Amino acid sequence: MRVNELYQNFQVTQEAITKKDYTRISQKLEIKALREQVTRKKYSATFLVKAKGACKLSLSQFYLYRGDQEAVDQFTDAKVDGQNSEHLKKGINQVTITTDPPEGQTAVLYLLANPERGKFIKYQFKFS
Repeated sequence: MRVNELYQNFQVTQEAITKKDYTRISQKLEIKALREQVTRKKYSATFLVKAKGACKLSLSQFYLYRGDQEAVDQFTDAKVDGQNSEHLKKGINQVTITTDPPEGQTAVLYLLANPERGKFIKYQFKFS
């Protein structure tokens, strides 16, 4: 079965997460971009998450796109307010996620949300 046939009834929209305003990604969470940094050893992205209550951040929703020739990277490590954790407290949390650095091309950070069956929202982080 071809990929296009498999996903033909899916609705995918794209939105931006910027430094200017918070973007609502769910009933309980809003995100605002802060900064990204690339060194020889790692890629890191820092953003603010406004949570309506205590909850766990789902790292499986974050992807670092590196171009058509490479597989996307998923994140395995997070720091919330400077602590190694994925647990958010009620209020504003500063989150930093890291992964391997991109090799030569510009990397783009995405968060993929699935608010309901067959519907996806692809949030692109815009740090500048």
